[in-house]
Parts: sequence; structure tokens; C-alpha cells
Amino acid sequence: MTAGHVGRTKPPRAVGVFGGSRRLLLASMALPVVAIIPAIMFVVSPPPHDEIETVIRAAGFEPLTPPSRLRGPGALYLVENGIYEKICKEPVLAAAKLQTSPSMDRNLRRLEKGGFSMTGDMVETLNAKLSGARLTSVEYKLTDVTVSEISGDDLLEIQELLLGDRHCYENVHKLVKENKRVCAGASVISATTSYRMQVDRQFEADTHDKASVVKAVQKAMQEDTHGQIQIRSEDELVGEKLFLGIRLYSLCITLDTETEPIPAPPPGARDKTAALQ
Repeated sequence: MTAGHVGRTKPPRAVGVFGGSRRLLLASMALPVVAIIPAIMFVVSPPPHDEIETVIRAAGFEPLTPPSRLRGPGALYLVENGIYEKICKEPVLAAAKLQTSPSMDRNLRRLEKGGFSMTGDMVETLNAKLSGARLTSVEYKLTDVTVSEISGDDLLEIQELLLGDRHCYENVHKLVKENKRVCAGASVISATTSYRMQVDRQFEADTHDKASVVKAVQKAMQEDTHGQIQIRSEDELVGEKLFLGIRLYSLCITLDTETEPIPAPPPGARDKTAALQ
């Protein structure tokens, strides 16, 4: 594996962690690149509904829409054309390594000042699980926006643990040999997410029917988000610490035949090819 030194722009090649048949190089140790957010975006007003992804990308993260716990730090992802496919899931160790603090990014704090709507496709997906068009819309608000990250040395420890598993190693090795990018999740934006549901009138009039719809939506959303969704009132659900955006570690996994580390693609990037150059 290549393990460069923090702060160097061109880390040197180092001794691999795995000997013998272990021919993967873990990501070099380098500080993540922090996106510079234009000062013009630091305003008090909330972002428009259609700009939530822009705000998250401006902070250097890839948006997760809707918020969920499906993509998080510590796991390994196949990164291709802006899509992150989980290859090796994060171990239990990852949660203990997370360092969390309230976001000091004024741009991200704007997310707490407005409401957002689920797209029509998401509402349709929920209705399909409810066996009928019972929801007309779902609005959500965000509070307690925080940023959580795993430090470089802890992330390296986690990657070594993951690649020590034969199935994870073989999967990653095959993908990297096919010139695919495999990168680790390093940090996330999370928030408490409050969902306000508008129920179809035929269910709105009957309290029992409406309660059944709310419970069914709660179950469906827990399955979709892999998070804990609680019922706050007759038409409101709340999910704590759901992830809004994920940032990859700045360098991806390479074979030990490579002489230079492979940078992770920036948020929103759509590769012309998935090849590792």
C-alpha cells in the first residue's frame, strides 16, 4: 500500500501493508480537500427547494437524497459516474472512530432555515409500498446539522480490517484491476429530519385510517433510510442523525504496481471513463 505523509502534495511510495498475494495499496494518508465556498453564498435566507444538492456539493460532499443511513464513513465504495455503490460495508469499529461536531459552515446552516419537498418520484415510491396513492406530498425540515468524520489514521486501520476479509479483498481487487475507482467514505453531513405528510382526503377524514397510513409510512421509511424513524404527531415523523451528504477519502485504493495514489473524484463528478489514470 502507498502511505504518503500528511501535507505532501506528492506522497512517496511506501511499503505495502499486505505481503505475498495481498497486492492492494490502501489510500495514501493525505488531508481531505476542503471545498472553498464563495462568500456570496453566505446569506441568511434559506436555499430554494431545488438547491439543497447544490448547497451540499458546495460544502464538498455528495448529496444523499432523501436523507438516509445507507452511505456512511468507513465503508468502501465503487465510485462511477457520480454513483457510490457500497462494496464492503463499514465495520462496527467505524462508529467508534467518528468525530462529530456541529457544522460551522454558514452555507450548511442555511439548510436549517427552510423546508424542502420530496420529489414526486419519492412520494410515488412510498405510495407503491402503501398499496395506493395515500400520500399527496411530504415536506421535510432539517435541524442540528453536524459534520462527522473519521481521521486518516483511523480510516487506514478500518481499511486494513476490511481488506483482511477475503470476500471484501477479492471484490475490491477485481474492481481495481478492471480500472474502477474504489474509495473509502471519510465524512458525512447529518441532521435531524422532520417529515410532515399530507394524506389523501379520503384517509384524512378518518383518524384510524390516517394513523394506519402514518404507521405504514414510518415502516417504509425505516426500511428505505436504514435509520430510526419516530412518530412525533398524527402527521409528522422524525429521523435523527440521517445522512445528507458523504465525502470520500481524498485518495482511492490502488494496486501495488502503481507509483502514484489515485485521487477521489469531486462531488457531482461524472467520469468520462471510470479508468484509474
